[in-house]
Amino acid sequence: MEVLQWLLLCSMLMTVTKATGYKNCKTVATFNAGLINSVGKQSSRLPLIIDALKRSKDDFVCVQEVWLEEDMSVILEGVKSEFPHHWSKIHAARDYLREPTDQCQAIKETPCNLAEAVLIEKSLTDCAIQNGCFGLPSSQQTVCLIVKCIGFLKNEAIRETCLPCSFFKFPLNFVDALRECITPTERHNRVNQPGLLVLSKQRFNRVAFNDFFPGARSPLKRGFIEAELDDGKVTVCTHLTYVTPLYIEFDLPFSSYYEQANREITILGQTYADKKHILLGDVNTGPAVRDKPGEKNLSAEQPSNYEKLMSFGYSTPYLDQDGRCTICTDNPLLVNSPNTVIDQVFIHPPEAFAVPFTERAYDQTDPVLSDHFGVRADVCDP
Repeated sequence: MEVLQWLLLCSMLMTVTKATGYKNCKTVATFNAGLINSVGKQSSRLPLIIDALKRSKDDFVCVQEVWLEEDMSVILEGVKSEFPHHWSKIHAARDYLREPTDQCQAIKETPCNLAEAVLIEKSLTDCAIQNGCFGLPSSQQTVCLIVKCIGFLKNEAIRETCLPCSFFKFPLNFVDALRECITPTERHNRVNQPGLLVLSKQRFNRVAFNDFFPGARSPLKRGFIEAELDDGKVTVCTHLTYVTPLYIEFDLPFSSYYEQANREITILGQTYADKKHILLGDVNTGPAVRDKPGEKNLSAEQPSNYEKLMSFGYSTPYLDQDGRCTICTDNPLLVNSPNTVIDQVFIHPPEAFAVPFTERAYDQTDPVLSDHFGVRADVCDP
């Protein structure tokens, strides 16, 4: 009798599901992995992140802050059964981080070469010594170097692959970080400058990285990966600029990170104004929500930028269906951070998709995976 009741219940649930009319659904997710030493516990978090990805039900994941090739290689090897399809700015081809013949290459590619090391030593070290940068704590050295010696970044003999490497080696001091950027190791250690990596269970019909500001030299590139999935859904994976007081860009026409982030939003909005798409990522902007309790009570992050993003016709079902913080006060990897939602899955236009379910994702807390929690959404044809 219990078996018959169970079968009847299953039949009823299947009928309800079909009656809703959802079809061609994909489970998509965004997750900022925070794979940078300054976030803390990077080496111990990486295997936990891989395990969480393997256990997820996601069809497609937009991962941010995978800055170094050595970390990306470990991730791709760990999830290759679950996510055989992948892409980043430094990929040689779809689903290949490096050319197949390059897997056993004896000389590994590094972000900086010896010629750049000599040039940096001459142009930067003297400036750093004169300004007392090397006498500062590790966490302050790079800031000092950029503020006092920013001229060296403009030298075109120093490649963009070399510029950001030391940022991602914190909490090492600058000298030790630079040494790791130059010295060949057993692993490839190129810099994935935008930090973006897309993982997919299904093949891409097409996929490409797009630079927000092509042609400009930048210590930290920003852009987006557009990927068309096998069912024709277009995903746009991005990580918009974080607004901080110290502006270190020297080849962009902005005076602040706020202006830069605002322009990035404009580029996305204008590029995809007439296109059906799913926008995922850490957008570093979000609304205030004050009429809800606990983790759903949110502080605003760059609210005018959020208003601008929404003005392009986006919808964000997560705030209504779940709405818990993705940057959370009680995350042990954060200090004095209010509850905010800056990691999002947006759809455009709203009538082009049905989103029957969203939830916070990659949010285990013991131990924690990242300083960010992710967002997951089932996105279907209407």
